[in-house]
Amino acid sequence: MNKKFLIFLLLAFFIKEFIWIILVPLWHFPDEQAHFAQVAYLAEKGNSPNGDNNDLTKEIYLSEELLGTKRDRYGNNKFTFHPEYRIPYSNNLTGLYEREILFLAKDLKNRQMVGKEASRYPPLYYILLAVLYKIFYFNNLINRVFLARIFQIIFYIGTVYISFKTVKVIFSGNSFLSYSLTLLVAFQPMFSFVSAGINSDNISNFIFSVYLFISLKLIKSVFSRKYLLALILTTLLGIYAKPQFYITLPLSFLLIFYKIITLKTGPEKRFFKAAIYMFIIFLFLTFFSVFRLGPQILLSKLAYGFDLPKFLINLKTYAFPHLYREVLPWYWGVYNWLGVTYPRIVHRIINWLILLSLIGFIFFFIRNRQKINRWPVNGIIYLLFANLAFFLGVYLFDWLQFVESGFKFHLGVQGRYFFPLIISHLLFILIGWRELFQIFPLLLPLATKLLVVLMFILHWYALYLIALTYYDLSLLSVFIIQASQYKPWFFKGNLLLTQIFFSLTVNLAFLLKYLKIGNLYGQDKNR
Repeated sequence: MNKKFLIFLLLAFFIKEFIWIILVPLWHFPDEQAHFAQVAYLAEKGNSPNGDNNDLTKEIYLSEELLGTKRDRYGNNKFTFHPEYRIPYSNNLTGLYEREILFLAKDLKNRQMVGKEASRYPPLYYILLAVLYKIFYFNNLINRVFLARIFQIIFYIGTVYISFKTVKVIFSGNSFLSYSLTLLVAFQPMFSFVSAGINSDNISNFIFSVYLFISLKLIKSVFSRKYLLALILTTLLGIYAKPQFYITLPLSFLLIFYKIITLKTGPEKRFFKAAIYMFIIFLFLTFFSVFRLGPQILLSKLAYGFDLPKFLINLKTYAFPHLYREVLPWYWGVYNWLGVTYPRIVHRIINWLILLSLIGFIFFFIRNRQKINRWPVNGIIYLLFANLAFFLGVYLFDWLQFVESGFKFHLGVQGRYFFPLIISHLLFILIGWRELFQIFPLLLPLATKLLVVLMFILHWYALYLIALTYYDLSLLSVFIIQASQYKPWFFKGNLLLTQIFFSLTVNLAFLLKYLKIGNLYGQDKNR
């Protein structure tokens, strides 16, 4: 029954992501046009943009002009700082400029490069999408973009599945907690939003989640060459997907060092293993330096611009306040080109829940202070350390950007930058929230269900907010007409409406099913 339920649950999440794809207009996911531009460049030219000043196809450029998302030299467009702005809608299912955008594909001159907007990230993600781009090369732009969006669901479902496996590792034998965290991750609204758009964050979130899962398996196991090899391969894939994966190098080193000092073997054998693992890491650093993908550029920047006292002051005066005032609200949801977020009351409820969970999380460590070197406490400590390392890495990069700009502007850290660790974040919240109810064991399943239901409500409220932002909801017929414009034929009219209601119905059904299985698997075997 458990496996069947998990399969149907993942299917429900798959269907649910289509609603985000349907409701969000073309070029309104975070930097979607820039990432798709890199895909197009790779498909058209056969390589990444790198130093090319012309990396945007005329087709994408003209579509952005027509749809109001073309950015000026300051990075702003008609939607930036103007959430009330809407493109003009027609009175039928076809947008005013839709046919004009569709016909752009008929002239191959529109595939020429005319501007600069493409992202410049490592190639792994863009190679995958470039294959899809080439398969549907002669389809219109709208079809190619929405097919690329649908492809993103693979990474979303992969991350959600890894969340299930992660809790299975930490709290083995407790299906209720596994399903609970899976639902929390799947219905986190901003994560659902980002996961439906074209963005290399999606593959990064998935690979990093796999990396942390393998790390936990390695910590828990006595010794496993299989997991060590998987850790190395995941690190390699991650570095070819996103620069943030450089943080896995010190994390892997410390993880291997931890395993070495906890292995119950002779000193000579332990020293021999330590030498091998250090040599592997050295090879990694050398290999990436040769191919100009490695940390040598970051190290040179550190040598030039790093000042520890000033960096610590920056953390205190900028990073921590920025984390609370901007990153945290945006972590839970910011839409329409950073112009729309939740009402203040919603953010207050979220903040109070996080604060209560943080208090409970502290109590969890107080209660388990004698088990620091035992599973699962040591695994949770590793996840905490990974979060600290990732936070420092992101804000160190931001600091270097601040120094390079002459202390004029920061990188602009957003909440979604921390989604590679989303499973651990929601796991901490779940652990802390449940810890508050440890003195009332019979309330534990009910308290856990309440947390999941609140996330479910927030998710669908976010979708409602998206629809309200872009479309007229006063009449269902008007909404269907507007939401159908600039979409493929299979996301228009009655098909669009059917998919929305089908998704909502299926997700409600599985939420009710979850609430029932909580009675079967609610006993906490790890209390």
